[in-house]
Amino acid sequence: MNMLIDTDSHTHPFQGRRDYDGMREYAEAAVARGLKRVVFTEHAPLDPCFGFDSGHYLDEREYETYLACAERCRAEFSGVLDIGIGIEADYHPRNLDHVANLKRSYPLDYVGGSLHLHARFWKDETAGLSGDAYFACALDRTLELIESGVYSTLNHLDFFRWKHDDYDPRRCEERIRDIFAAMVKHDVALELNTSGIRKNFASFLPCPEVWRWSLEYPLRRVYGSDAHKPEFVASDLAAARELFPRATG
Repeated sequence: MNMLIDTDSHTHPFQGRRDYDGMREYAEAAVARGLKRVVFTEHAPLDPCFGFDSGHYLDEREYETYLACAERCRAEFSGVLDIGIGIEADYHPRNLDHVANLKRSYPLDYVGGSLHLHARFWKDETAGLSGDAYFACALDRTLELIESGVYSTLNHLDFFRWKHDDYDPRRCEERIRDIFAAMVKHDVALELNTSGIRKNFASFLPCPEVWRWSLEYPLRRVYGSDAHKPEFVASDLAAARELFPRATG
């Protein structure tokens, strides 16, 4: 099992300031916290078909600037910190070709796949769903994300439980295990995302029970802080290390 626990594989160094100096602060924070590697994963532009304008996502022009700044930062910190350049890309069937085109346009090190089912562009699919029907929809869409072949990592697996206090993974165990099996088949890594604590989930993402189930599968695993501020880079790293499988032999 690959244990990238000295790497923060999920950071957003460009969202706040949209400039190089802000990105450099993230790299400096990673060095200060003893990381060997940090991966920049800004929110990728959405397919223009969504007609969706939000500062949460880069637009096409900002995407080019982000990549150029990331290359500059990687060169500046060469020999001190290994910097990976990637994106966090939303899964939606109408966004898949766009994400694939972004991958082809630049040699990205990392393409994290996220399901933000609460987003406005999912409203038609989720209208009228609640409880187990909503969770079933979320897990079905997550399986589609895995099987698409577009993403290298699954980010914050059960983020869909945000504002849904009735989530009980035991009622969804079979489908969750289907997801893990598909991740092994398609070589998609599972992220342990520590931002759940900061975002009032009361646990890392995925939740403890789901993470324990995942340990039964030979998955690649990565750690991600989901830092939207430099002070959150490598957050809760010590606690995350305790959850990763121990190397043997």
